Amino acid sequence: MKINLQFPIRRLVFLALFSILVNGPVQALLPQDLTDLSSSQFTRPQQVVEIFLQAVDRGELVIFNTTLTRSMLKPVRVDYAYQLNDPIPVIKVYSELQQPLAVPEQENCQVRAVSATLNALGNITDSKAHIWMN
Repeated sequence: MKINLQFPIRRLVFLALFSILVNGPVQALLPQDLTDLSSSQFTRPQQVVEIFLQAVDRGELVIFNTTLTRSMLKPVRVDYAYQLNDPIPVIKVYSELQQPLAVPEQENCQVRAVSATLNALGNITDSKAHIWMN
């Protein structure tokens, strides 16, 4: 059995040329085209954690009327989320609690972790309690 490879190769070449003609030249987004975030205070996760803990020390992290302290937290993750139309990421720090907190009026639930969103000034602008059922 003889296989004719000429037809598939011609077809691929045609598809490639057709896509270039229809779509125009392809532009690659190079790293230098992106906003330079290297000068930002949020370039390394450990720096972000330290900025987060400074905000905690200022009393900015409050869950169910309890102001959390540095000693109550174990930061475990830094998340950088980019909106498609914004080159500056939303930065969140996820921390586990050293000791779970009771959820008011819920006997079978505990706060075991928190997420906090930081702004460009290093202030906590939003926080979420992560609640587990017992």
